[in-house]
Amino acid sequence: MQLATIINASEEPVSHNPAAKKRVWFRKGELPPFTQIARVIVPPGEVLAVHAHADMHELFIVLEGSARMVVDGIPNHLSHGDAIALASGESHELSNPSDRALVFLVAGWTDHTVSQQ
Repeated sequence: MQLATIINASEEPVSHNPAAKKRVWFRKGELPPFTQIARVIVPPGEVLAVHAHADMHELFIVLEGSARMVVDGIPNHLSHGDAIALASGESHELSNPSDRALVFLVAGWTDHTVSQQ
């Protein structure tokens, strides 16, 4: 068993935009095949730059606020309770177009059928 409490996790910047902050429950290697499970807060007006992961799938679940996520050029509007799953290789950009913080859960996991680089 592994028990993690988000309150005890230190806040750290998100690699795609340091203005967004996250607290990580589990990191790569702690809960295979997950690479991370985290709670992320994106301030109003901030954007997590477009990127893709060659060897990682991601699941985003909106807990508070709203988001705009562009996946492979297709815009998606997300709000409280919405979830979106991305396959490895799909390019994505997430932004908070609202005037309040966006809070979401993100889980990433590896696809062992894709060669690791």
